Amino acid sequence: MLHQFVSHHAEFSLKSPRVVTKLSDFFPDISDILQKNSEIIWEKSKIFLRALSYPPISLPINMKKVLFTLLFLLASIATFAQQSPAKSQLPAVMLRNLEGKSVKTDTLSNAGRPLIISFFATWCKPCNRELSAISEVYEDWQRETGVRVIAVSIDEGQNTEKVRPFVASKGWDFDILLDPNSNFRRAMGVNLIPHVLVLDGQGKVVLSRSGYTEGGEEHLIEKVRELVKQ
Repeated sequence: MLHQFVSHHAEFSLKSPRVVTKLSDFFPDISDILQKNSEIIWEKSKIFLRALSYPPISLPINMKKVLFTLLFLLASIATFAQQSPAKSQLPAVMLRNLEGKSVKTDTLSNAGRPLIISFFATWCKPCNRELSAISEVYEDWQRETGVRVIAVSIDEGQNTEKVRPFVASKGWDFDILLDPNSNFRRAMGVNLIPHVLVLDGQGKVVLSRSGYTEGGEEHLIEKVRELVKQ
């Protein structure tokens, strides 16, 4: 039965932010809609998937497979969007910088000024678009607000070796940290990348956002400006 397949495989499939990020990149125009309407999409998807499993719906098997796959993918994205929001404070998780030095996440700060933390991966196209967009205006942001940006790579295994040359090729002037086991990502309740956190001068998370659309970086700097004025 299809509904049994979903029940059996959903947990495994939904553990990978890479899968859902790829889907969001493939459907950029609807990724925001999926996240904003995640609860409705998930409930309707479950109903429809169950309906496909039983008579009296009579569809060619290939059609059923296509509909099942599409609905399951939509439900996957919606489920990720429903997950718990990021924690309000940074936990104590050990990461590494590009020089191999250990960095404890609860020590990340910006001398009382706002801090932006962006979770990314070298394979994540929307992540790279967002960080490149921020890179173009980062110097202006720093002059205006003193904000600091830290980009946290969740690349795993041998892919971690690609991060340094990848960042160099992009010309990103951010602090880069490596989270190869996704311990920090999980501790912050982050499921879908790109995911950006904005912290105030006291280290409290005041904004947590997944996904990227062109111009989305303006929302980040507006939040930072609000914090600076407080």
